[in-house]
Amino acid sequence: MRGDPYRAEQRQRARPCVPRWAFRVLLLVMSLTVAAFAATPLANAFWNSFGSPSAGHLVEDSGLTSWNPNVACTADLVTIRDVLGPAYPSQTVNGSRYQTNSTAGGIPQERALSPPCTITNISGQATSSFVQINGVSLYGYAVKTTDCSQWYSRQNGGGRYPGNQTVCTNGGQVITIGTPSGYLRIEIDRDWLGKGYCGVGVPFCDNATLAQQQSNGSISLDVQGFVFWEGPWHWELHPFTAWRLSSSVTPPSAPQNLEAVAGDGNVGLSWQAPASDGGSPITNYQIYRGTTSGGATFLATVGTVLTYSDTSVTNGQSYFYQVTATNAAGESPRSNEVSATPNPPPPPPDFDISASPNSLTIHIGSSGTSTITLTSIGGFSGNVSLSASVACASLICLVYPTASVDPDVVGVVSGGTATSTLTVSASVLTTLGTYEVTITATSGSLTHTVTITVYVTL
Repeated sequence: MRGDPYRAEQRQRARPCVPRWAFRVLLLVMSLTVAAFAATPLANAFWNSFGSPSAGHLVEDSGLTSWNPNVACTADLVTIRDVLGPAYPSQTVNGSRYQTNSTAGGIPQERALSPPCTITNISGQATSSFVQINGVSLYGYAVKTTDCSQWYSRQNGGGRYPGNQTVCTNGGQVITIGTPSGYLRIEIDRDWLGKGYCGVGVPFCDNATLAQQQSNGSISLDVQGFVFWEGPWHWELHPFTAWRLSSSVTPPSAPQNLEAVAGDGNVGLSWQAPASDGGSPITNYQIYRGTTSGGATFLATVGTVLTYSDTSVTNGQSYFYQVTATNAAGESPRSNEVSATPNPPPPPPDFDISASPNSLTIHIGSSGTSTITLTSIGGFSGNVSLSASVACASLICLVYPTASVDPDVVGVVSGGTATSTLTVSASVLTTLGTYEVTITATSGSLTHTVTITVYVTL
């Protein structure tokens, strides 16, 4: 039955017959409808939901001049987020404005010495492949010892590098200043180095000097290069064509409110951060010192701390200080000037005790006196309590003499003296011999003593 001509004819007759002119009219109406929809904000939202680039990032680049004269393209000013697309800060080819098919994105050949200035993305839109990204920091930069050669790649004609040298790609990552994630790989390609488009001594693309610009966000760079998807891993600027310190960064303003405190053999400095960091984080502070006002010269560099202790000073010498702050663009103006003179610390407040006379001879049945004098030291002032004790200094002492002080509490003023009277009495029963009378003076935690020798005789 499969070959029955009758049934075949019936199937053919059952199909609706559409005149050719009507079909063309239908196509025209559909095309006009699609064109009208494409011009609406709703259409933009629709396409953007699929990760297509907005109209502002098509071939209409920002017109930025290439810093590398070997690049004829003008750059489109973008961000790392623009390159990574809706997956930011993660890495995937899908959704990025630079995606060209299900597995590729950016320029077709990452080693090309003359990459195309534009590409056609997966949505059929022409997009600039050469970009500039401002305000990034570089980390993890190094020579890729796994990507070395003596030969140009095939798309660049093959052949040995000049001088038969072996050249390795240099690579690293950049991240937007002030963000914790979302990196973009950069690679100064070995063919570009072999050709001399980049390399040591090439100001706009010096691979060795670039290595010195690595930071944790303290050095801001502007970079240029061609976008390339290194599947299945990450987006790159490869070839990476040029870099410079961010032009928007300026040196910070001066540190504020510098203060100095003198000590014994040291001067402690403290200050506040500048009112403006110049658009790039402070990397360190520099200390200046002199022995005359306005004559300070460089002394030391410290990190991002706000204090410094200068221990290389001489007591009695006056010192003058200023501080500056440094960021990626340079050094700030100097802070206010302060001065300090280190000296040994004064002794703590104290007092001294003395007795006059410091020995007495007493006959049994009589008494003797001695004046106890308290002297302020270091500005001491306060009440001092006095007590007396008797000790035997002979072989045998059966009956001791007695000792007392009057008054037993005296007030001492700063810089002054005060007195009390010690009285030692011997009765007719007191054992003849030698005694030691100790007077103890106490004020708070301070205690001092003085001892008087007493001879008891007939």
